[in-house]
Amino acid sequence: MTNKHEKVLFQLVQDEDGYPPDDYESLWALPSGSNYEIDNIPFFVQGISYGDIVEADNVNDELWFRSVVKKSDNSTLRVICFDTSKVIEVRNHLSSLGCSSELSHIEGLFAVDIPENCDYSTIQKYLDQKEQEDILEYEEASIRH
Repeated sequence: MTNKHEKVLFQLVQDEDGYPPDDYESLWALPSGSNYEIDNIPFFVQGISYGDIVEADNVNDELWFRSVVKKSDNSTLRVICFDTSKVIEVRNHLSSLGCSSELSHIEGLFAVDIPENCDYSTIQKYLDQKEQEDILEYEEASIRH
């Protein structure tokens, strides 16, 4: 029998510019005992990565994040491409370095999962170069490397 995905909700705090654009983010998770294993890449939540085990409280039939039980060895980045025609190129290059990514509903924005066996310095050098070329900006949301 396979586990059924559930949504775990994470409260977000907006900055003075209204970012992130929502009050909460929901992440897919698989039940793991009495906890939940995060099964997608966060777009806005800080300090959470794919594969983390989290506790959640059931509030009115919704699961709300309480705490991290066990951190995975994966890291999470967020990338915004100013030239949206470059998104595929950047995502493909990151994929060739062993990373997976998910597109956001916000044009040009995607989240990147960096598995523990990837060389983070190579990924960082590539993104730094693209940042210097004014193609993108990136944010380190959860670094475990």
